[in-house]
Amino acid sequence: SRVVCFCFKPMKSYECSWCLVCSWMFICDSLLCGVRLQGDLLAGVVQHRAAEGGGLVFGPLVVVFDVVAERVGRGALRQGRALGETLAKSAQTDALGANVESANQWAYFQARTIRGTVLKTAGEQIALEPNASPEAVKKQIEEWAKTMARWDSDPASGDGRKELAAKAKAAEAKRDLSLARYHHYELGSAAFQIGIVLASAQVITGIAALAFAGGALGIAGIGMLAVGLFAPHAIHLF
Repeated sequence: SRVVCFCFKPMKSYECSWCLVCSWMFICDSLLCGVRLQGDLLAGVVQHRAAEGGGLVFGPLVVVFDVVAERVGRGALRQGRALGETLAKSAQTDALGANVESANQWAYFQARTIRGTVLKTAGEQIALEPNASPEAVKKQIEEWAKTMARWDSDPASGDGRKELAAKAKAAEAKRDLSLARYHHYELGSAAFQIGIVLASAQVITGIAALAFAGGALGIAGIGMLAVGLFAPHAIHLF
């Protein structure tokens, strides 16, 4: 903290925001503080294990083994959590897209229905006109009938009411599937997160049950991800 930066300001509170050296010193000091805290914490754990009967030789070895095992286990849990969150975000995006697609198809379906109803009403009205030519009325009604039939079902273009309803229902099914997967992925991520907390607490407390609980939650998280990926409708949670 007694170093003077290039702008000749004492490095007491890192007041200088223009000098790169000030920023670098601030980052280094923050990292060193974190290392000191970790070292003090580890030293306290070593002393606690030695006082429990591990001795000055085996106590540190046990602590190092616990730390390594905890870091490996916590790293695996973090990877599982990252995978679960990625899958959950992807499933959520798919669900939103399918929901929009379903709404669009149903809106098109409603538009076709309204136009068909308008033509049907116009055909009934023109048939009641007293001065209308019967042949012209019949011809017009036949043309409108063909148009309404095409609007009702048009396999060639896929824009008929039946085809639009099928597309909308397929989009709804995709939305429901994605939402079911999303909920399972979120629960799996939550299990991994809680497992990380328990694995970290095991090193400090030395309670083996916390490590087993963290591992069990990790297995449960993997199970939830597998269920969401392969059989999302097997377990109904929401």
